[in-house]
Amino acid sequence: MDLIERIRMAAEQGNAEAQFLMGMRYGEKGDLPQDFFEALRWLRMAAEQGHPGAQFELGTMYANGLGLVPNASAAMGWFRLSAEGGNENALLEMAKRCENGDDGLQDDDEAIRLYRLAAARGSAFAQYQIARRYDIGRGLPQDYSEAARWYQRSAENGVADAQFNLAIMALYGQGMNQNDDVATYWFDLAAEQGNDEAQNELWVLYENGRASPSSDDQALRWTIWGAEQGHAKAQFSLGERFYIGNGVVEDEDKAFHWFLLAAEQGHAEAQFELGQLSEIKDNDEAMRWFAKAADQGLADAQYALAVRFDLGRGVQQSSWEAARWYRLAAEQGDADAQYELGRKHAEGDGASRSLAEALKWFRLSAQQGNTYAQYELGRMLASGNAGEKDPENAILWLKKAANGRNPAAHYALGEMYKAGHGVEQDAVEADRWFKLSAELGFSPAQYLIGLTNLEKHGNVVEAIRWFRMAADKGNIPSRDRLWRMYLDGEAISGDETEAVRWFLEDAQNGDTSAQDNLGVAYGYGIGAPRDRSLAAKWFELAAESDWTGESQRNLAIMYENGEFVPKSFAKSIRWYRKAAQLGDEDAMNRLYDAGYSLG
Repeated sequence: MDLIERIRMAAEQGNAEAQFLMGMRYGEKGDLPQDFFEALRWLRMAAEQGHPGAQFELGTMYANGLGLVPNASAAMGWFRLSAEGGNENALLEMAKRCENGDDGLQDDDEAIRLYRLAAARGSAFAQYQIARRYDIGRGLPQDYSEAARWYQRSAENGVADAQFNLAIMALYGQGMNQNDDVATYWFDLAAEQGNDEAQNELWVLYENGRASPSSDDQALRWTIWGAEQGHAKAQFSLGERFYIGNGVVEDEDKAFHWFLLAAEQGHAEAQFELGQLSEIKDNDEAMRWFAKAADQGLADAQYALAVRFDLGRGVQQSSWEAARWYRLAAEQGDADAQYELGRKHAEGDGASRSLAEALKWFRLSAQQGNTYAQYELGRMLASGNAGEKDPENAILWLKKAANGRNPAAHYALGEMYKAGHGVEQDAVEADRWFKLSAELGFSPAQYLIGLTNLEKHGNVVEAIRWFRMAADKGNIPSRDRLWRMYLDGEAISGDETEAVRWFLEDAQNGDTSAQDNLGVAYGYGIGAPRDRSLAAKWFELAAESDWTGESQRNLAIMYENGEFVPKSFAKSIRWYRKAAQLGDEDAMNRLYDAGYSLG
């Protein structure tokens, strides 16, 4: 005789436990065909004999309409009998039904009474429910201390949600003393049971060094756990680790993988990082991710977009779009964006020209430590061109910028001390600031130091050294001065080729002085092979773009005398007229002397 037949025989003989087992086997799919009517018949027999388990199951069948018409009142009746027989689940079911109003009448007081009965019998779930009610003030006065006490009882009995909530109370000091170690302990227990919120909180604690003992291995463990479970925040954190090699081997491909997973869930910082990683390989992709992050309000992404529009990098250049994105980032407090927006207003480039607006944004950026803004703010306060003149404060801001190694600020301070503007005039202090600026590579200061050495101290060698440093940075006055020194024999012979190289750079960028100097170089063969046609080319380019008349007059003299160019009286007159029309008096006199008019 098999087991089922043995149970059936005992049930037919009136054994309540056997009747309960028969009812359960018919109610579940297993070794007997599922049959709710048979289940109901056997469970009723056992229930009527006072079997608490059968009474509970019978209540469940009435509640859910299994094998009969749903009947909430009958369900509660059977649950009550089961509870009176010591069934904890029946108490919990009754409490939940009172809490949810399943019988058409919500009764929080009754629910609490039932939860307390279940809790007294050791029900961890009931303990959690009482704690939750103290926590949120539902049906019981809000009392964080009582909530913590009940959460602890439930947590000690293994309820993950209770462990998590108790950890939160320890973390923020609600109803108990704030204690990161206690919070970590309970988060860890909840996380081990798969509570994803606890896992998130744990890796944040470890990342911030608040968990004890502080263990990067533990932080990494929970970060990986959260990332693999699909939490965007953890995926982003793991991407950062692979990007910089923090606790893992640096791997840009893996960083990209985790950033992408987080970004696809809408994580703005991950979208920004993807934009940065994509910049070199795919401008369109970089732009797409920057735009997504910027649209979510991430200031870093808004600033990145602004820079791209400003420089025309990967997009059509647009000063207006640049200013729009700078403004959005600036309004969120981004110091670099505030500086750039100030610059836009100062120059009227993509934003209305307003020195007052520029001053406002420079000040906001300067207060956050941006040395460029500190310099601009100091300069504007010194000049008063924005309607606010304050030389003393200008000195303070310029010194802040100088402390941040801003060479232009050093130079400006030198000018302030030299003029006694906002400070007592002090030539020695001025020279000190000019020297510091020059040593930091600021070419106007290097030119000034060179000039001082040449004109004040007669130190040609030191002057040439500073002029050359400035000239290498594109400083045109230094290049011109060196060139004159080469021509006058003051500079070392053979260095003229260096000057020609500089002039070629400047001349190709449209600098008329450099074009004139190149004409001289090629015309006389100084620092370059003598070439009359190249000399004429550079002289004519200078004359075409010069607005002073000097280059046109010089070219006219060359055509008149046949110097560097074939002699041509007609071309000489044409260039004299152009010079005269630009106001050059010498050209006017030469035309009058030759009997020609200006037109």
